[in-house]
Amino acid sequence: MPHLCHGPGPDLVANDPLRQVPTAAKKMADQLRELRNRYGTGHGRAVVHDITDEVAEICVHGALIWIRWALARLQTVLMGAVQPLIDDLLEGGVFYGGDLTNRLQAANIVNLEEADQRALGLAIGQRAARATFNVRIEGIDVCSEDPARWPDAYREAALQRLFTNPDG
Repeated sequence: MPHLCHGPGPDLVANDPLRQVPTAAKKMADQLRELRNRYGTGHGRAVVHDITDEVAEICVHGALIWIRWALARLQTVLMGAVQPLIDDLLEGGVFYGGDLTNRLQAANIVNLEEADQRALGLAIGQRAARATFNVRIEGIDVCSEDPARWPDAYREAALQRLFTNPDG
C-alpha cells in the first residue's frame, strides 16, 4: 500500500521539493510527539511544565499542517491500496477508461513488495482473460509499451493468469 508520507508520483528523486516538503511536515509532526512526551501531563507526571502561548501556537499550527496534508493525500493512498484493487478486479468491479491506470499509478507498483506485484498481476491477468477490455488495455497492453515501469513479478503473473485459470 502506498504510504502517506511518500510524495506524489513514483518518479520523483529523493531530493525533489515535492518529496522534501511532506518529509519536513512529517518530521515536524514527529517533533510535536516528542514535545508532548516531554511536557505533557499524561502518565501521572508529578510536575506540570509551563508552556508559553507561543509554543502552544507552534504546536497547533504544526499539527494543522500535517493533518491538512495527510487528509488531502488520503484519497490517493486509498486508491492505491492493493487488496481492494485486487478484490475489485476479481469480484467484477467496474473499470471505466483510465480508472485502472489511475489506481495502478497510485499503488506505485514498482515499489510494492514482490508478493503484492505478483498478486496484482494475477488478478489483472484473470480479469483481462474474461474479455474486460479496459483492464486488458490498461493492465496488460501497457506493459509492452514501457516494460521498465512494470516489474517482472507483475508481468509474469499477469501472463500466467491470461492463459491459466486459478486452478492451474
